Amino acid sequence: MGGFSEDSSPVSPGGIQRGGATFTQQPNGRWDVKGEGFALSIQFGPDELALVDPVHARALQQAQKVYLTHEGGKDYLNTLADFYQNMRAFVPVFLACVEDGPGCENLPLKTCADAGNGVAVAVVKIAEQPRVSLEGDCYTLEGEALFLNKAVDRLLLSFVGVTL
Repeated sequence: MGGFSEDSSPVSPGGIQRGGATFTQQPNGRWDVKGEGFALSIQFGPDELALVDPVHARALQQAQKVYLTHEGGKDYLNTLADFYQNMRAFVPVFLACVEDGPGCENLPLKTCADAGNGVAVAVVKIAEQPRVSLEGDCYTLEGEALFLNKAVDRLLLSFVGVTL
């Protein structure tokens, strides 16, 4: 490997050092991110994620539980699984839907109105225009599936304190 990656510490067989964490690309293309007290598995590396605006993770860091809510019947690529698998190591995460639809038959319905009092809600929606916002204890992530995956990866890094 060797060499340098843009805005990164030297690339070595041990990975890329960035923001207090080590990013190591796996043979399947995914990235393992390890730092003091945490380990994540995400889809995108530090250089790609540095292009995504950071999202403050305050609501997630203070939550006693998180609802990951989505529109049923949509293809989110790895977005939902990445958020769920990584966040549940830190706080209880529950899948939910924004409204009734395919795949939502056995899931609770949760929206931003359910956020607060120790509960954070992350609403993930397929949309043409990419947007990430935080209002109170509710995150809204909108965009095409690839953008959503990057936004979730960036939010996870913010949650564990990794800055890019």
